[in-house]
Amino acid sequence: MSVVTIPYLVDVPYAVMETSNNHVISFKEKPTYTYYSNGGIYLVKKEILKRIPKGEFLIVLTSCKI
Repeated sequence: MSVVTIPYLVDVPYAVMETSNNHVISFKEKPTYTYYSNGGIYLVKKEILKRIPKGEFLIVLTSCKI
């Protein structure tokens, strides 16, 4: 299954400290971070759709690590 995503940019108006083991590693001045939001479009193989009984509500719970 594939999920369509929409990039969402977050501008931080301040410097951001990057740390490791309670030590400052670096500063990023006013960074922009990109997050990907669910676009609400799912691509599913026909073989999988055939396994879903018609007229039934289906909830799929998964966890995915990328």
